[in-house]
Amino acid sequence: MNKAKLFKTATILLAVSFLAQVVTVVGMVFLKGFLMRLGVLGIFFEIHEYNGFLFVALVLVHLFFNWGWIRANILKRKY
Repeated sequence: MNKAKLFKTATILLAVSFLAQVVTVVGMVFLKGFLMRLGVLGIFFEIHEYNGFLFVALVLVHLFFNWGWIRANILKRKY
């Protein structure tokens, strides 16, 4: 897999992981009672926890692929 495909795949996975984090936290905060009655609140906690680790890893991959742009535009020296 070339760098462009890997970058695109990582970016899509990062977006999906972010959405999963949002959905699980909204469920845990606003639908807690409903999820408890269904018996799936624990599953939401598990998904949120493990997806959090995946999200951090994907952020690091994203930073790796964009490091040149970050250095050129954000970390440039100001004289």
